Amino acid sequence: MCSYFFLIFSLPLFIFLKEKKKQLENNYNYFQYAVYGVKKVLNTIRNIKKYDNLKNYLLAYFLYIDAVNTIIFFSGIFARKTLNLNYIELAVFFIIVQVTAMIGSMIFAVLGDKLGIKKSIIITLLFWTLIVFFIFLFVNENSFINILGYSIHIFFYCGWFCWHFSWGNTEFIKSVNGKTYP
Repeated sequence: MCSYFFLIFSLPLFIFLKEKKKQLENNYNYFQYAVYGVKKVLNTIRNIKKYDNLKNYLLAYFLYIDAVNTIIFFSGIFARKTLNLNYIELAVFFIIVQVTAMIGSMIFAVLGDKLGIKKSIIITLLFWTLIVFFIFLFVNENSFINILGYSIHIFFYCGWFCWHFSWGNTEFIKSVNGKTYP
């Protein structure tokens, strides 16, 4: 399913983007590129004091992206083992998650432009924290809501809400990375 999303949403890139070919000045092999990359990283580490807030950003990024990834990776396990959702329900859950994440990234692009990236990241992390606490305190195997005659588990709503923030947060990170890294 995920590969279909990548295929569909990458088609405009392949169809409409015309790539300008560059002539490489040097004929490097892969080993020389790897050595060049390692030298650049080591140079950045040696001169990290020259780059304002890079250490703080990298530490904060490591901690919060690790927390977000843990939530993402374990949501399926939690749904299957703790909430006893079957595989069809899990598939529907992750389809809902993907669609709402796309919508959320568009919403948070506007928010990031209006509030700034740092405030927007803080807002997304605050909502992630509140949603995780809500799930911990209130969501169990019997947490269903009836809407239009359909009994839907609250975990689906939490996922829908939570994933609005996931891709938006990812896009903020890419923007900050582009501005922060030397």
